[in-house]
Amino acid sequence: CFDAIVITAPNQRAAEAAVGELRVAWQRACAPGSSPLLLANHDPLGARIGSGGGTLNALDAAGRALAAGASKAQGNADADPDSMPLDAVIAASRTARILVVHSGGDSQRSPLQSVCGKAWCSLSSARVQSGYELEHPANLLSPPRTPMELLLGTLCALAADGSLPLGSSVVACSDVLLLVSSELRLGFLTEPGAGRHSGSVTGLAIAADKQYGPHHGVYTTATAVAPSSSSSSSSSPAPVVPVHRFLQKASIAELQAAGAITASAAADDNDDAKEGGGTVLVDTGVVCFNAACTGALLALAASKPLRGVTLSAYSRHHHSRLLSGASDLTEAAALTPPPTPVRIELYSDILLAVANVGGFEEGEEEGLSSETAKARYLTSMSSGDKTAPGDGEAALLLQAARGMLWDSLHQMSFGACCPPSPSSSGGEKGFAAQPAGAQGQAGAAHSVVARFAHLGTTAEQMAMLKGGSGGKHEGASAFAAPFGLKPRVLTSITGSAVTGSAQGEGHVQEVAHPTSVVVNSRLHLDVDESKESSGNSVFGVASGAVVEHCDLSGVGWCVGHGAMVSGVRHTGRGWATPRPTKSASSPPREREAARSAPQGGAEFKNGVARYEFSVPPGMCVQENAISLQHGKDGGGGGGEQVSSSSSSEFFAVTLLGVNDGVKDEYDVDEEKTKKVPTVCGVSWSDFFAKSGLVPSDVWPPSPTQPAAPIRRDLWNANLIPVCRVVAHPDDSSSFTPTTTTATTTTTATTATGAVATAAGLVVLENWRLDPSVLFWPLRLSSGANPLASTVSEWKGLTRLSLKALLGCASASAQFEWRRSLEVSVGRSIVAKAQAHTIAPAVASAAQFVRRYQSKPPTKQATTDSSAELTTATATFTPPPSQPHGRTPSRAKVLREVKVQAPARVDLAGGWSDTPPISYEHGGAVVNLGVLVDGKYPIVATVTVFELPPPSPPPSSSPSAAAAAAAAAPRQNVCCPLYLSTGGDGDGASMLCVNDLNDLRDYNEPSAPAALLKAALLCAGVVTLPLLAPSTPDTTGGVPSLQEGCNAAAAGGSGGGSEKVAAAMSLAEQLKLKCGGGLKIATRSFLPQGSGLGTSSILAGALLCALGHAVGSPFGCSGAVKRKPTKEGGEQKGEEEEEEEDTSLIHAVLMLEQMLTTGGGWQDQVGGCSQSAATLATSNPCLPLRVRCKPLNLPSGFAALLERHLCLVFTGAPRLAKHLLVEVLRRWWSCEPNVRSCAALLVSSAHDCAVSLERGDLKRVGEALGSYHGMKRVMAGGEGYDGAVGPSLEAALSPLAHGLSYCGAGGGGFIAIVTKAPLDDGAGVSGLRSGGGCFEAVQEVALAHGGTAHRVSLAHGGLVVSTKYY
Repeated sequence: CFDAIVITAPNQRAAEAAVGELRVAWQRACAPGSSPLLLANHDPLGARIGSGGGTLNALDAAGRALAAGASKAQGNADADPDSMPLDAVIAASRTARILVVHSGGDSQRSPLQSVCGKAWCSLSSARVQSGYELEHPANLLSPPRTPMELLLGTLCALAADGSLPLGSSVVACSDVLLLVSSELRLGFLTEPGAGRHSGSVTGLAIAADKQYGPHHGVYTTATAVAPSSSSSSSSSPAPVVPVHRFLQKASIAELQAAGAITASAAADDNDDAKEGGGTVLVDTGVVCFNAACTGALLALAASKPLRGVTLSAYSRHHHSRLLSGASDLTEAAALTPPPTPVRIELYSDILLAVANVGGFEEGEEEGLSSETAKARYLTSMSSGDKTAPGDGEAALLLQAARGMLWDSLHQMSFGACCPPSPSSSGGEKGFAAQPAGAQGQAGAAHSVVARFAHLGTTAEQMAMLKGGSGGKHEGASAFAAPFGLKPRVLTSITGSAVTGSAQGEGHVQEVAHPTSVVVNSRLHLDVDESKESSGNSVFGVASGAVVEHCDLSGVGWCVGHGAMVSGVRHTGRGWATPRPTKSASSPPREREAARSAPQGGAEFKNGVARYEFSVPPGMCVQENAISLQHGKDGGGGGGEQVSSSSSSEFFAVTLLGVNDGVKDEYDVDEEKTKKVPTVCGVSWSDFFAKSGLVPSDVWPPSPTQPAAPIRRDLWNANLIPVCRVVAHPDDSSSFTPTTTTATTTTTATTATGAVATAAGLVVLENWRLDPSVLFWPLRLSSGANPLASTVSEWKGLTRLSLKALLGCASASAQFEWRRSLEVSVGRSIVAKAQAHTIAPAVASAAQFVRRYQSKPPTKQATTDSSAELTTATATFTPPPSQPHGRTPSRAKVLREVKVQAPARVDLAGGWSDTPPISYEHGGAVVNLGVLVDGKYPIVATVTVFELPPPSPPPSSSPSAAAAAAAAAPRQNVCCPLYLSTGGDGDGASMLCVNDLNDLRDYNEPSAPAALLKAALLCAGVVTLPLLAPSTPDTTGGVPSLQEGCNAAAAGGSGGGSEKVAAAMSLAEQLKLKCGGGLKIATRSFLPQGSGLGTSSILAGALLCALGHAVGSPFGCSGAVKRKPTKEGGEQKGEEEEEEEDTSLIHAVLMLEQMLTTGGGWQDQVGGCSQSAATLATSNPCLPLRVRCKPLNLPSGFAALLERHLCLVFTGAPRLAKHLLVEVLRRWWSCEPNVRSCAALLVSSAHDCAVSLERGDLKRVGEALGSYHGMKRVMAGGEGYDGAVGPSLEAALSPLAHGLSYCGAGGGGFIAIVTKAPLDDGAGVSGLRSGGGCFEAVQEVALAHGGTAHRVSLAHGGLVVSTKYY
């Protein structure tokens, strides 16, 4: 709907950061596939040009960029936007639609948003993904939305369906929230009126409580627009009516006199109802200009009085100085002086000139000459100009600019689009529960009312975050349902901690109060086990508090009621630091130090102070990364210059009160203004009285301009200390900042403990061990007086004002921090929720496991590749180390099962097999089973040996021996279970297991033989007894997994068989299931992290061996089985149903979830199927069922493929578990590229299968190369390529039709389909004489620290051999 979108910014660094955020907001808010021109523009030379100058600057930039693009499309590759002629700029604008959004300027009234802009403040609003429950990770992972994102969605809907003609431009403010009907469209007056030309302007007006009037623009129209009733219909188009007056921030009396207040249908539910109530048509900040008006504004931007507001004019001026041939800049500036900027406002200058709505009463203009009317207009504008610069050149320039605005705009028409507004009788029936449509428009098709909310101040923003009341403004609760406002958005909260506190002994400190708001933060508390709960609770984040973009840590922090903490990430190093408790007998100075300790729950216990980071109620704390080059102004703030580097080792800590008036001056008459200027919640008078400071300490004169007047308000007060990032060795934070040495190389500790840098800055390292130097201003509101030494140390620190902070803070660093925290919090959510969300797939797998276990056991497996009966006697000698001091005895071997398995090479479709992607979207993968260097690389062996009978302990008498034998636990002479993870060689690691409890760590992948333990449970060979209710389950297992395991072990619904098995000892269970003890040995010749599916295939081989050992083998042959009828016979005729025996594939899936490593099913399909090439699929449904299709390769193609397929080991193995978490995070976050890539993975797998069955080697290689790119998309680019990946890939690419990392990527093996046969060197350049293509691959691999390996297809899948003795 828009061809160009421009957002304004206060300075160049903010603009550079904003363009990236604009791209993200557009992708999240609007329909995918559209790609408008996205620009970020800033005021030239740091001048303040106002919203009107910013609008002209933005329109000029957009028009020039569009014109340059059109010129380049015509073949002019060197087209420069700044050099485009005006007629080309206007012509380009007439073929496009332009959107300009003001980000909020310096945001003085909302200082916490100054650095990033109010457009990018985070709301407690997240998109609800359809098809998922509210507590599903897909919704928990939705990032917080910004006003910019919501506004883009709304404006795109308003301009949809071609309602705005080409050439139109829309200007909006980002600090507003709009609720409008999805059927509302913007337009212009159809009848401009007598004396008006084709230019037209439309403002979006929404009826709101009259208390909005004194703070906003208000329209008066010829036709009164009444509030809607409950019977209003959304199908009625919103009227566009002529505007007669446009009042700017008029008082209630002035609004009443102008007839701008419309009586409400009923009294509103607020304090103003006593005064009669009423509504006004509020200017929402959304203004539309048609093509003629947009062209006029572009022409104005190029005119002499106004060209100083555009960046293009400064660029042309700089270019002309270079062409002038001046010897220096001073001479050049004298030859061509730069254009002078002028400050004009959009709403009080430009719009008041349109149709004379700001200078005349209705009908007053009639009969006046043009010059007289213009003079009257300029006089009225000057009289109401509160920021007029006075006499002189600047005043004359402003007067000339206003005159040109009047000349160009006064004959244009001005209309107001007035959608139906809410009335007290109509209620809120018309609001939608969620933004409708793919564009996320605020409102649904059945919405019949419109609402407006302003986020201009910190208090207003917090009210919206909490969905509460915004003072005398309309309640923010009306926006809660439509925008999905909720108290927790993308938040990871670990739990509660029991602690003693100053408020009483034995309180339970919980992380966050239910009424607090936590956005994009990760909170957790340590546990103090020395206290027990008394049933009362205190909270780290108190009621009504807001925490955003913070990574808080263990016990040692609290955020008071109604406080706000933003961007804090360098705390934690001073928490719970040693500090002695002060008694009444302590010296007065020490007692005072104890009293000045952090308030709000400080605890002293065993010399340890709790709640070191404490924010009192109603206070704000924000951390901002800054870049400083210390200038001539010293440490007083305001003189620091912006560094060229965006990274910084410094950060600033802003301390404010929520209701502090940033613009309120200290030395004004409070009785006249009826305002008491405050700082951190106390008056300036109290601040100076309690601290002992004087105004010059806070507002020091500038060293360069000591006589220059300084506005003494909070905006210019040097109250923000500068800290330095220092990485501590014991820092356990997951977000360790990068320490740079861009500005300091040496430091010295001062007498007060601060750090003096080589550049002259006096700063604190991090938050210091004692934060009182930072936080003493916050505690003034609670009556605490700071120590003189504390104030003295604070006074010597380098401090900034809010104004100076805006110039040196790094918006890019803030956005980067938010994004990194979003990813980290998302990974935490995925890690916590993964097992629970995978449970449906595990339950599906359990169905196949139970089906396998329902088969009657057989003495000899019929699917063995070889079965041998020998009369020789074999014995098993256990290792010498035995529990209980028993001496091992030689045990007779009953049978031995050995399973050899190939490795897996994935050609297409990987990641689509991973739950929940496989059952939410559907999966399809193509795999090859291969031998590496002619060997089966994976082996599992299960040996069943005879257990000797239990022997009673020795006793002095037969009767005593019998009693002891009956009462004592039964023990075997040798252990019933031996687990070896290194094979049968001398280097094998043998684990002796004698008790069932030794198997409970099966779900800890790092535990010894964890895979083997999980396989025993999954196969139902062993059943763990359920723990008593009072016994803590230390396994960390998911109940559904353990229940599924027990159900599988019980053989289905089971009856009481699982109870019988669970009541037995380990030896008794093995004797029952296997006929003796077990020795399990596994071995892999592949390195860990190879990417060849080793762990899953090893699990499959192990389960296969266990199944054969107990006489009930799993199935993975692809054999077709008849579905039995109720009578037990085979089903006949048309109703015949066939199914594959894939119980082994599903059992491995279940085992991996029990092991908590996760993963999909492609590995076991590739390594365990009987076909060398397999296409496996699963439908997007539950229960999850994997179907395997053997691929019929043409005659001779298998041999051809072996001559062109090889592996290269990169030398950098990788583990996919963390990459899996990241892929699932991106999948559940519904990132469009990941969702579309999943569809491509499935379709490409089917295409690759077709290419294999056709014998098209080149297409198979190309499919492998495409698959390589898709896996990179799924992984997000980061973490996919290993350290040597890009260079090795580039070196191998000329030799290959296609290549890809095996498995998830990032290391391990690379699979290559070569162009030339591996044994043939024809056509391969750079080969030594007599070498083939494989030698070329080997040389490249060796040059990059890797090795090359030949592969051959494994026909027949698993090789099972059984020996009976």
